[in-house]
Amino acid sequence: KQLTFLNLTNNKKLTTLPASVVQLTCLDFFSVEGSNVNPNNLPPEILKYITPTEDNIYELNFPPEMKTHCRNIQE
Repeated sequence: KQLTFLNLTNNKKLTTLPASVVQLTCLDFFSVEGSNVNPNNLPPEILKYITPTEDNIYELNFPPEMKTHCRNIQE
C-alpha cells in the first residue's frame, strides 16, 4: 500500500494493468516503457487519475483524501 513507483518496463506480454492498481493510492508514477500497454486498454477505474508523461511513464494524481495513509518518505 505504500508503493510510490511501479516499474513494469520491458514486459512484452503486458497489454494492460489490473483495475486493482487503483488501490495503490500512494503510487505517484508507473512505467510501462518497452511493454505493450496501450493507454486505451487501461482500466477505466485508473484512467481518471493518470497523466501520461514521456516514454510510457504515467503520473498518478489521486486526490488527497485517498492518500491520507501514505507516509512522507522524508519523515
